[in-house]
Amino acid sequence: PHQLVSLGFFLSRSQRKWEELNLQDCHIGDDGVNILHQCLCGDKANKKEITKLDLCNNNLTGASSHLIGDIISHLQPHALVLQDNKIGSSGATAIANALTNNISLEELWISYDIGQDGARAIAKAISTNKTLKRLLLCGDDTTGVESAMIIVNSLHCNNTITGLGLPVGACDDCVRKEIDKTIMKMYSVKVLYLFQCFQEAQDDVLCEVHSKSFDNGVIDISHRWLPPHQLVSLGFFLSRSHRKWKELNLQWCYIGDDGMNILHQWLCGDKANKQEITKLDLSNNNLTGASSHLIGDIISHLQPHALVLDDNKITNLKNISTAVTATCTVKVLHMNNNNITSHDAVAISDMMSCLEELNITNNKLGDHGAELISKGITNTKTLRALSISGNKVGSSGTTA
Repeated sequence: PHQLVSLGFFLSRSQRKWEELNLQDCHIGDDGVNILHQCLCGDKANKKEITKLDLCNNNLTGASSHLIGDIISHLQPHALVLQDNKIGSSGATAIANALTNNISLEELWISYDIGQDGARAIAKAISTNKTLKRLLLCGDDTTGVESAMIIVNSLHCNNTITGLGLPVGACDDCVRKEIDKTIMKMYSVKVLYLFQCFQEAQDDVLCEVHSKSFDNGVIDISHRWLPPHQLVSLGFFLSRSHRKWKELNLQWCYIGDDGMNILHQWLCGDKANKQEITKLDLSNNNLTGASSHLIGDIISHLQPHALVLDDNKITNLKNISTAVTATCTVKVLHMNNNNITSHDAVAISDMMSCLEELNITNNKLGDHGAELISKGITNTKTLRALSISGNKVGSSGTTA
């Protein structure tokens, strides 16, 4: 509590606009929310905005509901994360009341075990709210399936929500298929967040229905740790899909080299359907040089137009370079902040013959590496953008 008071004092005196206040897993409880509320909404608080407020996993109950609603009204956040709490129907009702006249909130994460009364309140608020774009109902048991269905059924005529996350994994086959049919009628939904659907996703019919549900062909599972069993389910889903995907976003999923091996088996193995993914984002996944040959194989099979591998520890680019030059489909390659050294410079130079955009900033090329890739720069006829800063390139490398 005393640290919350200090935080609240700091925020109450702050004169700036904050992009995010992240209190995830801080276990502040209802008493902590009360302290936070006094500092953020009390008489001594400065008027301010916080773009994203994350109160995930803080042991909050319905007793905090009116305080949370008041905080929403005062701070006008664009994103509010309340999953993994126990706010119940009273908390959901308070949030719904705050949403009714809210003109700022665009993204809401909430546990779906809010009871049918809470679900009806949320459903009613959504019918009049015109700013909410992403709604994610989170959880992993069956207690909130009916609540989820109430909210889903209220979205038939919604034209603003473009991203929807659902607890499909907690449902039996009949309920899951009913949810899928409802989603397919929602023409506004462009992205269906899958990470709540993985546990029971190994169902051919469900996978086929899901593949029809993504209006613009985007699978976004970013910023979510994916353990091996969920990667297997994702792989199963992709292997059964018969459509062309515009994007597969696994940014910040921390899959590691072992996870990359699982993904490779499903995307490139005997059971995989031939498919294309226009953009593949694997940034910030703890990948190393051990995954290089797998990434090269995935490039050959999926033939993406854009590949993002930022913030990993990848080195030994020979297999990646071979795949890029052999297919000539990858036009955009980002490998910012990896372990790329001068030993990889020849591979980079070769790839420039096909690429239109290359970002290799914040690596370890040095002068020798810069001199080697200069040949690729000289010979390329396609490259339009090259980012190479942060590579400890001195005068000789710059001259080259």
